[in-house]
Amino acid sequence: LAAVSEIPERAHEIAANGAHTAGLRLPRPAAGDPPAGYDTEVELPLRDEAAVDAVRSQLADLDPTLLLSLPGLTDVVVYAGGTERRLRRGGDDSGVVQLLDDERISRWVVAADSGPLDRALLEDQPVEARDRNRWSVLCALPVDDAGELTRLPDDVAGVVRAPTATDDPLSLPVVVIASYPLDAMRRRVTSGPLTDVVTREAARVLVERLATMPATPSLVTLVPSGLPGGEVDAALQDAVRSELESAHWLPSADSPGGRLRPCDAVIVPDPLVAPLAGKLPGVLPPGWSDPALVFLGARQ
Repeated sequence: LAAVSEIPERAHEIAANGAHTAGLRLPRPAAGDPPAGYDTEVELPLRDEAAVDAVRSQLADLDPTLLLSLPGLTDVVVYAGGTERRLRRGGDDSGVVQLLDDERISRWVVAADSGPLDRALLEDQPVEARDRNRWSVLCALPVDDAGELTRLPDDVAGVVRAPTATDDPLSLPVVVIASYPLDAMRRRVTSGPLTDVVTREAARVLVERLATMPATPSLVTLVPSGLPGGEVDAALQDAVRSELESAHWLPSADSPGGRLRPCDAVIVPDPLVAPLAGKLPGVLPPGWSDPALVFLGARQ
């Protein structure tokens, strides 16, 4: 606190927060000018060789979804150990975001939304977080060249991001970046009413985008299955399952372009689809006889 008090630009932080001031929010001015071609340089002095090793490891684990978490970045270059690695963000006319890791390309269908928060939800938050009166969510679904849902790339960790990666696991094959409240170490999501609101909004944003994607059986991979990896994962699984139950996202064999809720859908063996379409309402097209849909209310 004494050191920070010597920085005039940070005096208001000390006045507002006192001993609860968050040190990571209080940078000192750096000496000199940024390198040629850059507007800003941030210097991070490291304590010892162990810290250097930790940073090298974190840089090696850096995945391209950082460019989704921090939308102000479009290009990241890592120089370490005499090698160079470049992460880039692009897009195409179909609205699919492309993330490039050197020559490797991953494709993502992205949906984002935000909204105001009830001030009562912020009363138990740290002082510096009480002025963040909006929730925000970005969901990114990995797709292949044909636009069908696929599993997460091997180099993308299945964890909650808030906005950068936390230690809370996420079993759904999707990147969820949301304004979750975090603990003091910024590694775990804290439980409470604010987290519940963000989870519900994340599920809504995810399923609403899913319902606009081409209706292929790959969409069923987003139906939660298996044991959750933790409290946040369990809550998000429940919320996504609830949204999927009430959303119109399943195709109809007798109404091209139409979408059904699971409770209005009927699963039949593929050879029976053609003779029953138009006679039995709600028949799903061939390829959709997945038992996961039964747990959402479809009839078999």
